[in-house]
This record gives sequence, structure tokens and C-alpha cells, in this order.
Amino acid sequence: MNLLLSNYWTMGAVRHGDYVAKIRIAPVPEFASRVARHTPDLASAPEVFRPALVAELRERPFEFDIQVQLCADIGRMPVEDVTVEWPEQLSPFVTVAKVRIPQQDISGDDNLEKMDALSFTPWRVTAEHSPPRQYHAGQERGLPPRVRPPPHAQPSAT
Repeated sequence: MNLLLSNYWTMGAVRHGDYVAKIRIAPVPEFASRVARHTPDLASAPEVFRPALVAELRERPFEFDIQVQLCADIGRMPVEDVTVEWPEQLSPFVTVAKVRIPQQDISGDDNLEKMDALSFTPWRVTAEHSPPRQYHAGQERGLPPRVRPPPHAQPSAT
């Protein structure tokens, strides 16, 4: 699938101020509908994703929504177990920002060098957005101080 049409998620939870959240980056439907190269032919060349991305951004801008899903129930939305998908019925994703990628030519090799020099890590953030500290010796005690469920959330009876 074209990289512009994919959703991207954090596997683990991060702090979102006084809350705990997972983050999703999703294509804005209005921009996704304009993508011309939906499914690159994986057998057509050694590299198929970059040429498709280069061609799309050469022709049009693109946008992604940055969305958060707040932990509303520590029992059903465990923070320390990244294998558990958090139910959207308990806490839907909410758009909090946008990533706007202008129409541009990204075909140069210098862009690959810049990309290789980038580093994204959850440890290089302000305290309000750091990974949550270890949570429990017992979930029955609830969330640690300064990390709480959103106001509308109720803990599950376990």
C-alpha cells in the first residue's frame, strides 16, 4: 500500500499531559482520495515505496491527522502490555493536530542523507509527553498520581 494511505500508531502508551494515551497518525480522507498510486507493484523494482511517494508529493500536497486515544479504563486498556489493542468504544481517537506536507520535490539524494540523520525517540520530549513510568504492582490501586483517566471515563469492574 502507498505510504500516504497507511495509519501509523504508537505501540506503547505515552503521557499526554496528566493523561496516558496512544497516538495514531492517519491520512486525512480528502487528501487520501486524491492519491493516484494506491498499490505499488512490489515485484516491479527493488524500491517501490519511495518512487511512489516522490511522485505523489511532486503532484500534490498531503495531510495527516495526529490523533490521541486516552486511556479510559486501566483494566481494559493496559499501559504496560503493548499487545492489547485499546477498544475505540471505550475511548475514540480524537484529532489534536495536523501534519501538512507541502507539494515538493523530495527526489534528491540529499533528502535520504537528512532522513538518515533524524532520530525519533519518546525519551526526548517534555515531561508532559514522556512514556509513563511503571504502573503497578497491582492494578487495583489504579493509576499513579498525576496520571488519570479522562473525566468521562469510569474504571471497569474486574
